[in-house]
Amino acid sequence: MKKYYGLFVVLILSFWAIQPFFISGFFPMHDDAQVARVFEMKKVLQNGVFPVRSVPDLGYGYGYPIFNFYAPLSYYVGSAFMFLGFDALIGTKLMMALGVILAGIFMYFLARKFFGELGGIVSGLFYLYAPFHAVDIYVRGDVAEFWAYAFIPLAFLGIYKRNILIGTIGFAGLILSHNLTAMMITPFLLIVILLNCYSAFKNKKSFVLNSSSLILILGLALSAFYWVPALLEMKNTNVLSQIGGGADFRDHLSKSASFTFWYP
Repeated sequence: MKKYYGLFVVLILSFWAIQPFFISGFFPMHDDAQVARVFEMKKVLQNGVFPVRSVPDLGYGYGYPIFNFYAPLSYYVGSAFMFLGFDALIGTKLMMALGVILAGIFMYFLARKFFGELGGIVSGLFYLYAPFHAVDIYVRGDVAEFWAYAFIPLAFLGIYKRNILIGTIGFAGLILSHNLTAMMITPFLLIVILLNCYSAFKNKKSFVLNSSSLILILGLALSAFYWVPALLEMKNTNVLSQIGGGADFRDHLSKSASFTFWYP
């Protein structure tokens, strides 16, 4: 028990980060369809369909293949709370609160490997209370994204410890939580793997490459039920149109020349 006293500190001090979830009703956010998505997820699961791809009542009642493309993990968690007897609103609140708490816990375990118990506590709390985290939750309502931020430290922890189970859960959870975040983080995971391999090569430990490769392969395999159909059926959507015209990210970045006084 004493070994993990820092974990209890993080859990206790995380209360103020999730306190708004204990207020009656809900709060306004940019993406305010969370309760409906949890309700629809549970409805489809209750009909014996897994994995859930399309839901019947969204899209003006015509049905909508939201979970074929939008990362579904957090909504599976929310529906699990509904199966435990909570209504859709409470299930959504519990799902969101759990994502916040897990972010602090997993960062605590990762940072503790490098900075000790106190460093783990401080890192876990700073990560949990980061302003971007708060904006994601209480302003944008981007449930998928802040759930992904919970799995980022777990994936790095698994690779650093060369623990296949932890690393696989972390990497698969990252993909299933938010595919765009997974695309941004995976190159950094590969860098850590290469550094591990370099260190192992110097110490003549060939198993490191095998364990690191297994984490990536198993993580991709465990989440394949989501990302394989999403990639194969992407041609049936207009997602490619979102990288051109006014949606092109390059149009929203200043050119380096614009920082000079002679730029027209």
